[in-house]
Amino acid sequence: MKLQFAALLAGMLLTLFFNSCQNEQSKKAAPNDIVEITNLPDERIYFECENVTQLNDSSPHYEVFIIIADNKTKVGDIEMCDVLPPEQYAQHQIPPEAIQAIGGLADDTYTFIYAIRDHWTGRILVKKGRHTEGQRDTSYNYRTILDFASQQLSANPKINPAQLVGAYGLDEGNHSYLFFVSMSKETLSAQLIELDRPLPAFDQIADALKEGGAIPEFLHGFDVNTQTLNFKAEHAKGKFVIPDNGPVTVVFEDRKDSKGSPLTLKKMN
Repeated sequence: MKLQFAALLAGMLLTLFFNSCQNEQSKKAAPNDIVEITNLPDERIYFECENVTQLNDSSPHYEVFIIIADNKTKVGDIEMCDVLPPEQYAQHQIPPEAIQAIGGLADDTYTFIYAIRDHWTGRILVKKGRHTEGQRDTSYNYRTILDFASQQLSANPKINPAQLVGAYGLDEGNHSYLFFVSMSKETLSAQLIELDRPLPAFDQIADALKEGGAIPEFLHGFDVNTQTLNFKAEHAKGKFVIPDNGPVTVVFEDRKDSKGSPLTLKKMN
């Protein structure tokens, strides 16, 4: 029985983190809550870079974000973050129809990130590639690192459903809570788990669940209002809070912690 329970929890964890199945009970965002990217002007799609270079770094380091209709999503990291003029796209194997490209040369390696529309699917793709001086071929080996559909972008710039995906936790000493949110095909699903032990570190969650002592509760009918961030399910309701600084928080209106306050969990990843 314990092995079956551990297998169930492990399977749940894989489902939540890799989004391999769809919860038929949960709802999709209403059409008027999302950004229609098909007709979105290119001027509203661009990259931003934040310099995170440290004193001992041998070369610059930047965190790269893409802005799509005021929705800001981290793309990754890069050494140089210069905007590439369109007339140089061909030189670095970037399609002429790319919306914007950034990057440059650092430590004998050219690295570029660009955004482009997929006219077959209507999605916006973000691709990254690199070419080291002296390598045998001339390829940059660009690969897609992010792609966006309209359903993943909220008309409210502060509310992007993809931001809610992840693991949330609350440590109450001898016991703790975990809350998982996953998204598959633009549909959110969620599960709340109570553990009879302190909150495990994020990279130890899978092992902690295999040990047993967990009470899982799948939130059937999980539905998030992308304008207000209120959520409801068959036996739960509450709200997500996205602060200007700090982790996303989920607050249950109908669940209490050990102090009698609304059950509140902070995002761990």
